[in-house]
Amino acid sequence: METRSQTQTRARTIIFVSLALLLAMAVAVFWGIRHPSAMTVPMSPLLPSITLGTVIVAGAVDGINPCAFTVLLLFVTALLAGLQAKSTRASPRIRRLCGPD
Repeated sequence: METRSQTQTRARTIIFVSLALLLAMAVAVFWGIRHPSAMTVPMSPLLPSITLGTVIVAGAVDGINPCAFTVLLLFVTALLAGLQAKSTRASPRIRRLCGPD
C-alpha cells in the first residue's frame, strides 16, 4: 500500500509530465511545426463550398447511431414482453420480474 507521500509524489510527476507535453505541443504549434503528411494546400479556398446546409446534413447523418437504435428496440421489446406477461398467465418468476399488478 502506498503512503501519502508516495501518492503525492506520483501525482506531482503526472502533473509535471502533462504540463511538459502541453508546453511541447504549444511550442510546436507556435513555431508552425507540421506533420509530414499534412495538407500543403490552404483551406481557405475550400471554405466557401461548406455551407450551413452541408453542416446540418452532415450533423444529421453523423447523429444516427446504430447502437442507440438497437438499445431502444431492445428496451421497447422488453417493455412489450413485460406487458404481455402481465396480461397472460405467466409463471410466478416472470410476474415477479414484471412487478406488481
